[in-house]
Amino acid sequence: MSLQSFLKEKTLGAFVKTNGVISRPIFGGKGFILCLHRVLPKQQHSKFWGSSGMAVSPEYLAWLINFIRKEGFELIALDEVLERLKHPTSRPFAAITLDDGWNDNLTFGVPVFFKYKVPFAIYVTNCFPNGTALDWAETLTKLIAGKNHFSFSYDNINISQPINTIEQKVSVYNQMRYFIIDAASQLEFRNRINAVFSNAEYPPFCSSLNWKEIRELSNESICTIGGHTYNHVPLAKFSSADALKEIVDSKIELEEKIGKKIIHFAYPFGSKNECSFREFKLAEKAGFAMSVTGRQGNVFPNNKKFLSAVPRYPISESTGEERLRHITNGILHFSFNGFKMVVTD
Repeated sequence: MSLQSFLKEKTLGAFVKTNGVISRPIFGGKGFILCLHRVLPKQQHSKFWGSSGMAVSPEYLAWLINFIRKEGFELIALDEVLERLKHPTSRPFAAITLDDGWNDNLTFGVPVFFKYKVPFAIYVTNCFPNGTALDWAETLTKLIAGKNHFSFSYDNINISQPINTIEQKVSVYNQMRYFIIDAASQLEFRNRINAVFSNAEYPPFCSSLNWKEIRELSNESICTIGGHTYNHVPLAKFSSADALKEIVDSKIELEEKIGKKIIHFAYPFGSKNECSFREFKLAEKAGFAMSVTGRQGNVFPNNKKFLSAVPRYPISESTGEERLRHITNGILHFSFNGFKMVVTD
């Protein structure tokens, strides 16, 4: 074990033993941003994975809001996050964002946000309201859940194994997910999806907000609409020209549809495998004022120098009180990032 790893382990232990009292002033930062996807009644959640496996129930969302407020954080809009990074205040903040543009955000999420007067943001990927999205994650979930054996062959990839247990099914799901999002172009992306499902016909995608609903939400003072690329693709795999087109085309159409400037952006998938420094520069070039990643970390004053790479924490129904408290007191940030505060890589 290196000296740095040793120091990190001992420091993390001290932070946990003192219940975050020591870590919060140092690694709690100015606040944090949460990443949600779907809001669905609990009985509609996937038992395993897929888009509905990333869901929270309306009851959980209400609990989450109350928990954050009890921890002393002010829930604010993305524009206000941007303002506070440029002009810091002493009161800690939190922001709630939802990715993709699922229609359940409106049906089950918006009533909760309105009840508790909480600002929220929806990062819309244009293929959703345009009706061109392929819900491959949920389709893959159903495919694997219904099989006891899985076989797949593509170029030099050959998989043939039993999938009787949940662990085996999750393993195969992850292999297929990584295979799909490792595509280097929009054509290859779709070809890989078709290969997984043997060119099966997809049912019509009807789980999205439509453009009318997105426009109406954009007129609500507590809702911010952001960009999320045109086709929800892994940008880092694409050429610079294709990646920029995905970002810019999304922004242009969103602005035309809602009649407002779009200044916030979220990178699809968001890990360093799908977005890094090249993509950060592309988002800046496209004209976004603040862009969020899938890196896990709290937000610090120095993030104002890296507004194209602001971290977020993923949240699902399984995110419990202990993990959330470790977010608020900076322990989770330290666990992921060690002594490094601003997360860009």
